[in-house]
Amino acid sequence: MTDKSKPNPITMRRTVLRGGAAAAVGILGGPLLGTRMVVAAEGATIKVGFIRALTGRLASSFAPTAAGALIAFDEVNAGGGILGRKVEPISIDDEAAPAKQPGIVLKLRDDGINYAVGPVGSSSALSALPPSQSARIISTTFALGTPFGDGEKYPYHYQCMCNTDDTAIINTRYIVEKLGIKKVGILGDGLEFATQSTAAAVETLKKLGLTAVDIQISPLTAPDVAPYIDNLHRSGVEAILMYLSSVPQTAMAFNAMAALKWNVPVFGSNVIFRSALVDLLPEAGFKNLYGYNYRTLTWKGNGQPGARQVEFAKKLAKYEIAKGAEVAVAHGPFYDFIHILKNVMEDQKSIDVEKVKRGMDNVSGYAGLLGTYSFSPKKHGGLDISALCVATAASVRDSRSMGLFREMAPGQ
Repeated sequence: MTDKSKPNPITMRRTVLRGGAAAAVGILGGPLLGTRMVVAAEGATIKVGFIRALTGRLASSFAPTAAGALIAFDEVNAGGGILGRKVEPISIDDEAAPAKQPGIVLKLRDDGINYAVGPVGSSSALSALPPSQSARIISTTFALGTPFGDGEKYPYHYQCMCNTDDTAIINTRYIVEKLGIKKVGILGDGLEFATQSTAAAVETLKKLGLTAVDIQISPLTAPDVAPYIDNLHRSGVEAILMYLSSVPQTAMAFNAMAALKWNVPVFGSNVIFRSALVDLLPEAGFKNLYGYNYRTLTWKGNGQPGARQVEFAKKLAKYEIAKGAEVAVAHGPFYDFIHILKNVMEDQKSIDVEKVKRGMDNVSGYAGLLGTYSFSPKKHGGLDISALCVATAASVRDSRSMGLFREMAPGQ
């Protein structure tokens, strides 16, 4: 496993990037960001498309994902920029609406912006990536869908997080193999993340000789999640895989469980790590909350989070939009992407899209905030399942969490 306290330089299959440039100011560098950079003249800023939900139903839930990008932009500029040029993020409000993505991509193209971070969410990414690939915009999105790491399907997109299959597998296997539970239910919201996670969980259960007891879909617009929780309860479910992207919906689900005095284990995404949600459940339920997390963002037993990750957490505390997210996984993907991009550009001594793409496709063993990244022309998912573990939500009350880190669940 990579030493979390020591950043490693990126090693390329054809060349070695300068680790010092990546760690410009002391730190080496999933609803999604797209970044496009343009240089009009010598000394001009490099403009980066920064696609995020500033308004809309999911704005508050998705806002924390922008913080890591902002930290990375600040670090890069404080370290002299890229090839001597400052990076200028160009924020675009997409309202987390898939229908807006093609128009946003066209504007980036027309404005000559070749690199992007965003959007957030698998549904928005599905809408944004086809036009961005045609426009040859090198980007990352905050989307866990497994296809987003397919370098042949999306040759200019790089996934800087583990995929939906991996996150579903890690949670499902823990329920069955570590807790010995066989009656598993699933609650989703109908969005792409939930759809893909459910499919991966069902397939994992099948490989373990099991079938999901019940699958409930609570639409994002549902006024109440209680009926879906009640159905799972009536079905005799003994553990829930909860795939809800909305914080308010998750709160409704927890309220419904508390009303039923039903405290079965719940496994989900980083959303369930938020202390405001955790506190809705009684102590018995609170101790039964789990979620996938990155090993670099956890501690085990009497251990501590990595020094490098703690340094990042201290910077994150200065950003208002990061408050309430309470898990570093929300902030890491864009942070790592921007630092990887900087290193590749400086190694290639160019911001030419095709030269940068060749460099990106040869990144190997890059020690990022979330884990060790490697890309190839066909594999654009930088991390694999080995970067993941299951963590406990209850550890939010531990002083070591700093509101961000979590304790690794027993048995891993």
